Amino acid sequence: MMNTIQTPALPAFPVVTIHLEEGALLADAPGASPVTEPIEDEAVANAVQLNQAGAAAATKVADELGMDRIQVRIRANGDEFFMWLDSETGTLHPLEEPEFEKQTQQNRAKTKRAKQVRWIMIGAGVMVLLIIAAVIFRATAGAREPEEPALPGPAQLPAAAPAGWDSYASWAVDASDADPVVVDDEVVYAEGKDIKHAAADNGKPGRSDSVGFTVKAIHRTAGLGDEVISVEGSSSEAAIGRADGKLHELKAPEQSAELDWVSGIPVWSLGTSLWVPDADGSLNKYTVPAESSPATIDRDGVWMVSDTDPKAWHITSDSARLPESVAIPQPKNSDGFAGAVAGIGDEMVVGFKTKNSQGQVLMRVRISDGKLADPWAVKASGSSGDPVIDPAREIVLANGVLMDLKNEKATTAGSSATYGAGYAWTTGTSPKRVDPEGNITDWKAGTSTSDAAVPADLTSDGSAVLVAKPESGSQETKLYVLSTSDQKDQGEKK
Repeated sequence: MMNTIQTPALPAFPVVTIHLEEGALLADAPGASPVTEPIEDEAVANAVQLNQAGAAAATKVADELGMDRIQVRIRANGDEFFMWLDSETGTLHPLEEPEFEKQTQQNRAKTKRAKQVRWIMIGAGVMVLLIIAAVIFRATAGAREPEEPALPGPAQLPAAAPAGWDSYASWAVDASDADPVVVDDEVVYAEGKDIKHAAADNGKPGRSDSVGFTVKAIHRTAGLGDEVISVEGSSSEAAIGRADGKLHELKAPEQSAELDWVSGIPVWSLGTSLWVPDADGSLNKYTVPAESSPATIDRDGVWMVSDTDPKAWHITSDSARLPESVAIPQPKNSDGFAGAVAGIGDEMVVGFKTKNSQGQVLMRVRISDGKLADPWAVKASGSSGDPVIDPAREIVLANGVLMDLKNEKATTAGSSATYGAGYAWTTGTSPKRVDPEGNITDWKAGTSTSDAAVPADLTSDGSAVLVAKPESGSQETKLYVLSTSDQKDQGEKK
């Protein structure tokens, strides 16, 4: 251990301050130019080399000030340590308060020795080590590799597996009962007020965002750009943003404005005014025709469809002067217009009444250069339930009909069918899985939707992503990623 070297009398001002920067020591003092002294990473961990580098930097400052000995303040990790520089030996020493000289009074009988005042230290070597430890901590804290988060483990689905998948989950995590979505090989799911991301293949945790409200649903959107999602709350709350960026909580623009969801996008309406957000959360105001409803949204505005007549408007501003309406083609054997049903990007589905008032005719039209063309119509016997859209697959489930808009395929699924991952799912005495081409697969589900495990989305390798609801509150809700039956068979063969 080094011996303590008594601190000589030092001026109280100026003081050299040394900061540890990346790969260098920075020394400065009032009245002198800053000095940078390079230092290797290995030298930072060596007490002698670090002392030499600090002394060299402080000496250059002291030389400019014309001082041989000077106080030195070392700042590291939010703490301060005081030393003094002996420029003749090029060494930094721990700072002590110098001993006062004996004072002689005329009355020698009353002579007193000056009390020695010192900063109590264990020793110079220990002080240097303390300084080194703090400096090294600051130098290496940012360079430490963060610990890899633990990967979630496998689990068994506590319900009958959806047709085509096995009940074995390659990974499972706690989640709220909002259906998750898969975006760019990440599973995006809810847990309370948080929207979380996990790698689809192994569940490795990713980013997490709080939306400030309890999440009711997560939506893929259409019309605002790629990989834009929206989040729905249980009490008219909404947020929107890009899946790889910040989610923006939205506020109603006007008192009494009503919230609706169009193409997965939250919109507010009040009279003839409509507010539509962009992907960054800014609301755009549009003036819309009376007795009309929004059908689909694009980056330029919103397509409004008349509630009574087969016509539509492309609204792109809040001007009081509305654009000319565009006629919607009318299918044969129809008897009156029923209005907008759903929309996905540049496609929208509208309904027409039938002459015998039995069900509806659902017609898809495509939007091109401000015109509505390429009509494709299917018969729908049911008329209940809100439509469900799947922007990623361009599929709509409406009025009991499963419609593949892109490939012009449709099949009757039944008014009680639910949608998930490209299929319609029915429960009851004979549960089925139905695809848009009409292919039917038996499903060993329960007798009600509460017993059924319906996949919400699929990963790139075909695994099903779903949330299993708790049974009478006896267990926590979890998100499961299920292997397909084919994947299981391949694994057994291996």
